[in-house]
Amino acid sequence: AQYTQVLKVLEEIKAHDIPRIVVLNKIDRIKDDDVRLSHLETAFPGALKVSAHTGEGFEELLSRMKEILLGSLENYIVPSTRADLVELVRKNGTIESEEWLDDGVHLNARIPGTIDEEGNASTRTLSLLMPYMGILKN
Repeated sequence: AQYTQVLKVLEEIKAHDIPRIVVLNKIDRIKDDDVRLSHLETAFPGALKVSAHTGEGFEELLSRMKEILLGSLENYIVPSTRADLVELVRKNGTIESEEWLDDGVHLNARIPGTIDEEGNASTRTLSLLMPYMGILKN
C-alpha cells in the first residue's frame, strides 16, 4: 500500500519516468523465510534486497546506482580523425580506457542517460547520432 502511494505521488509530480531503484531493506530478518521472500520478489520484481545491518546487497546497489548515474559501461570505436568526438564522450561521460589504433579510437566509456543543467547531450541523443558521426558501438 505504501509503495502504491509513492508511485501515485511520483505520477502526480510528473516524476514517474525518472529512473529509480526499488530497495527492500532489512532482508536479513526474513532471509530464511522462503515464502515471504518469494512474495516480495513477486510484489516488487527487480527490487534489490539489502540489509543495512549486515551490509548484504550494498555492492549491487552501488553498482546499479553507478550505472544509472554514470551510464552503463560500453565499448565504442571512434574514427581517428574525429578527436572532437572523443572529447564529446569525455565531456559527457567517463572514459574508463582509451586506445588509439589503426581502425580508430577504442573507448570503454560510460555515458549518462540524462541532460544536465548546461544541456549536455544525453545517451539517447548520442546513440542516435553515433552512426552519422562514424562511431561504432562494439
